[in-house]
Amino acid sequence: MTTTPSDQDRVIIFDTTLRDGEQCPGATMTFEEKLNVAATLDQMGVDVIEAGYPFASDGDFEAVREIAKRSKNAVICGLSRAAHKDIDRCAEAIKPAERGRIHTFLSTSPVHMKYKLQMESQQVYEMVISSVTRARNHTGDVEWSAEDATRTEFDFLCRCIEAAIKAGTGRKAKFLNATGVSDGRYYADDGIEIINFGPGSGAQGHAANESVPIAQMAEAATIQLDVVRRLVGTARETRAPGG
Repeated sequence: MTTTPSDQDRVIIFDTTLRDGEQCPGATMTFEEKLNVAATLDQMGVDVIEAGYPFASDGDFEAVREIAKRSKNAVICGLSRAAHKDIDRCAEAIKPAERGRIHTFLSTSPVHMKYKLQMESQQVYEMVISSVTRARNHTGDVEWSAEDATRTEFDFLCRCIEAAIKAGTGRKAKFLNATGVSDGRYYADDGIEIINFGPGSGAQGHAANESVPIAQMAEAATIQLDVVRRLVGTARETRAPGG
């Protein structure tokens, strides 16, 4: 008997070569090189191309905007901090795309909130809602990431992700560890995209290609899985220490 694969069986390719990849030493690309890479990715059938960080510079803005104009198949995504001016600039850059996405992020761990943002947790929570709402006013496709997610208090992480989803991401919430730190152990920049909440829920994860023990990546994934379980109503009320 032949079975037809469902959408749940699909692997979604989210390529960030033009944004995160360009941060690697020696990997900086010219405007034309970015366009060529984007065209190749689009022709290959990559689902989502994170084309750059439009607020970072005029050059990045122009590259994202031109890629958005030329893309024929992929979703063109721009990265943005939670500030409204960043989000507005990102929205302008992706506007020409047939399918555009704003990917906005905010730190949620105690150490980041205290020393990087200098904000209390309630302020951060409200900023999650505000930033996603702002992005949602520009486009129907919004993705939100919790930066330093694996060092974030579990209950607060769940609250923030749930708030982002209710504010308008729909199904796109991601764990982002730009510093690659979790409980004193180091591993690659990891992420998980929550595909659907409810019956048949699934999760999609991705990791950078640094040399990292699989066991450490798996350990980080357990935190992500616990969040998914919590948000679909199957997790314990509180996550046991070290569980």
